[in-house]
Amino acid sequence: LLHSPTKVILKESKTEFFFKPLEAGYPGSIGEVAAFRTVAEATRNGSLASDARICRLHGLVVDIFGPHRMQKRVIGMLLNYINPKRRGILGTLQCVAYEESSRKHLRRWADELERQLSDLHRAGCIWGDAKPENVLVDVNDNVWLIDFGGGHTPGWVEKDQQRTEGGDLTAMKKIRQWLEDLETLGPRGPQVEARTDYYATLKRFISWVLG
Repeated sequence: LLHSPTKVILKESKTEFFFKPLEAGYPGSIGEVAAFRTVAEATRNGSLASDARICRLHGLVVDIFGPHRMQKRVIGMLLNYINPKRRGILGTLQCVAYEESSRKHLRRWADELERQLSDLHRAGCIWGDAKPENVLVDVNDNVWLIDFGGGHTPGWVEKDQQRTEGGDLTAMKKIRQWLEDLETLGPRGPQVEARTDYYATLKRFISWVLG
């Protein structure tokens, strides 16, 4: 394969999932699995609604290898498949928010993200690397919290606040301000940092496509 698959279908149930590869030994991968476990436990005990628009782990993909196929290693996660408004990075809030057709949704998205984050925190979970690039917009113009791998992105979450509730709240405040600026002033209105982040994201996506 030239690239790992993204959308996969279980043979038995025909259920669609999103496949996310795991990097062996990468702390972020271990942290993300742990975060998804916390989300799952919160859903089971009722502290997090099962229909909350938050990405969830449904299973791990295991590779069996070795001379007698006796060795196993986890190579990826099966997450709930969210039908995106655009494919790849272009389907994230960081890019979709700049479309003129999205302008009428921006304030609603800010409100919904705040509620989702509040629900997440009440359930004892942390988003982590909170930023518009880790919000997916689906085909029905709803926003989803994705990517619980942790880390930090300067301008949204600083290093000393990564994987903390305070970091999430600080980033959410910036996301709301960014969306409100876009609603009021249009794509050329928000601060330079937000626009620079958008074009950097788009540049990475184009480089990935062109190989």
